[in-house]
Formats: sequence, structure tokens, C-alpha cells
Amino acid sequence: MVVSRTFDEMLNLFDAVGKLKRIERTGWVRKAVSSPESVADHSFRVVWIGAYLGRQLGLDVEKIVELALVHDLAESHTGDRILGEAGLTRERKNEEEREALAQIVGSGEAGMRWRSLFEEWVAGETAEARLVAQVDRLEMGLTSIDYESAQGIDLKEFRRSAREALDPEGELMRLLERAEGRL
Repeated sequence: MVVSRTFDEMLNLFDAVGKLKRIERTGWVRKAVSSPESVADHSFRVVWIGAYLGRQLGLDVEKIVELALVHDLAESHTGDRILGEAGLTRERKNEEEREALAQIVGSGEAGMRWRSLFEEWVAGETAEARLVAQVDRLEMGLTSIDYESAQGIDLKEFRRSAREALDPEGELMRLLERAEGRL
């Protein structure tokens, strides 16, 4: 039997996930992209790419999906912020997101699982977490191509940023280069 506290924790999580549908990605807003994607849009594509590539690489696809789902969840409370702006460091962003995530997922067994997955993603010590981190950046690069092609806005800086995170000899880099060649 599920107790009301569990229902409250589930509703907090589901509310946070819903908020992600309304939070536009900051980088696209600042570049005046018309109808920019939401954080949820971004996460959806990260899940798909991660699951597809994870299967190809023989990795734990369930873990990849969960890591991709949790990687931006805290942004429902913190917003989509950019490192370096207003002195925001990686360490400070991670700490603020940890605090937000604790509020979102609660302290029950499920909440502990989501917080553990977030810590795995932040640490980047597993193959699955490293893949999700790279897919996160690849997705941004692919989205920049989508917008550049459709709206004629120069978004090369986003692909430069993506390249910094990708293995220069890896398949994800080749995917980004192939997609860019279609522009």
C-alpha cells in the first residue's frame, strides 16, 4: 500500500517534470531563436539518442535513460543557467541542483535513487554517465543545426562548445560533423 507521503513525493516529481516543459533553454532565448525548445524537449532527445547509442555500445540502457531523465530535472527549480554567468561555477551549480533535486524527489527510496543517479552523472565515472554527458552536448549541437538551418541564425558557437565535450576521434563527433555537413 502506498502512503500519502509517497503520493506527495510523486506529485512533487511530476510537477517538476511538468515545469520543464515551460522552461525555455536559455542559450536559444539569448540568440533570439524563434520558438526555442524547452528543457523537456532537450531532455527527450537526450533520452532517445542516449538509449539508441547505449544499445549500440552494449551499455546499460535503463541506466542511460534514467541518467538522461535526471540530468536537468533540478532546472525546474533553478532554471536553465549558463556556467560563468554571474560567476556561476560548476561546483556552485551542482550544489544548487543537489538542493533543488532533494526538494523535488524527497527522501524516500525513489528519491534516494534519483539523487544517486544525479551524483553518478555529476561524477562522470561510469561509461553510462560519460555517454549521457556527451549526448547532452551532442544534442545541443544538433539543435543548433536545426535552428540555423530553419531560421538562418549563426549558432556555430554552440557546436564549438559541443565539440569541446566530445571525444575528437569518437562516433559522436562524427555524427555532429555529418549533421553539420547537411547545413
